[in-house]
Amino acid sequence: MKFKFTNYLTACSLMGGLLLAPETQAVTYTATRLEPLSNFVGSYALGINNAGLVVSYSSTGGNAASRATIWQAGSAAATGLDGLGGSHSYAWGVNANGQVVGQAELNGDIFMHAALWQAGATTATDLDTIFGGRNYSQASSINNSGLVTGNGSYYQQAVLWQTGATTAIDLNPLPGGARSIAAGVNDSGLVVGQADTGGGYGHAVLWRSGSTAATDLGTLGGYFSGAAGVNANGLVVGQADLPNGSHAALWRPGSTTAIDLGVLSGITNSNATGVNRRPGGWFVRRRLRQRRGARRLMASRLNNGYRPEFQGGAVEWLSHACNRHQ
Repeated sequence: MKFKFTNYLTACSLMGGLLLAPETQAVTYTATRLEPLSNFVGSYALGINNAGLVVSYSSTGGNAASRATIWQAGSAAATGLDGLGGSHSYAWGVNANGQVVGQAELNGDIFMHAALWQAGATTATDLDTIFGGRNYSQASSINNSGLVTGNGSYYQQAVLWQTGATTAIDLNPLPGGARSIAAGVNDSGLVVGQADTGGGYGHAVLWRSGSTAATDLGTLGGYFSGAAGVNANGLVVGQADLPNGSHAALWRPGSTTAIDLGVLSGITNSNATGVNRRPGGWFVRRRLRQRRGARRLMASRLNNGYRPEFQGGAVEWLSHACNRHQ
C-alpha cells in the first residue's frame, strides 16, 4: 500500500462546478506556547476539542522517553498522563467529553498498545488486550459516543473499538486487498481512511456504522487516494491522485465521486486534512508543509472553535473551502 502525502497548501475549492469565493474578513491567531512536562524538553500539540483541551506528548532529548500530555483550555501548564509501564506514550485524539486516545509502550519497551484515558483521569486503559497476537496498535480518534478507531500491526490493519470495549474489531480492506488504515470517525460511526485494492493500490475508503466492509471512494484519475477526515454530516476530505499530481479532494455525503479542490498556481500537490461545519459554511483545513518520505496516512483534527493547531513545527489554519451549507 502506498501512502502519499507531499505538499500541503491552501486553495479555494470547486464544489459542484461552482467556484466559491473566500470570505473577505481576515482571520488572525495568537500562538500560545504550550510548555512540556517538567524534565522534558519538547512538546507537541496534535489534537484539540471544542472546549480547548489540547492533547499530544512531551519528549526528552533524543526522544529517549515521551509521555502523553494534555493542556487545559487557557493554560500553558502541562499535565502528564500515565502510560502502560514503558518509556513512551502518546495522545493523538480527544472528544468533546474529554476522553483521550493514543498509544503507550508496555514494560520492556518492546510492545506498543492503543490506550484510552477517561476524562479527568491520568490512568491509561489498555485497549489491546486481545488483538490476534499482534503486538502493536494505535488509537487515533474517538467520537463523542466513545467509539474509538485506530490501527494495528504497524499500520497494516484498520481497527475499531466499540464504546467501553477493549477488544478490537478489524475493518476490512477492499476486496482482494491486504491492508487498511483508519484515520477518523464521526459521531454517526462513519470511519474513513485508506485500504488496499486487489491491485495493491491504496484508495480512500469509508466504513459505515455497523459494517466492516470498506466502500471505495476512488481517485481523481490516478492510482492512489486517502481519506483523512469526516465531519458530522458525512462530508469526507483527503487527497487523491491525478495522472500528474496529487490534489486535495472532497467527497460529498453518500457519494463515491472525488471532487478536486485544486492547488495554488505553480504548485503540483495539495491535501485536505480536516473538515468541520459552522453556521454559515463549510471549512476545510489544509496544511502548508512538505513531509518528504511520509509513508502513512496522518489525520489532523479541526475543532468547531477554529483554534489553530501546531504539529511538529507546522501550523494548522483554516482555509475557506465553501461558503454554503450542503
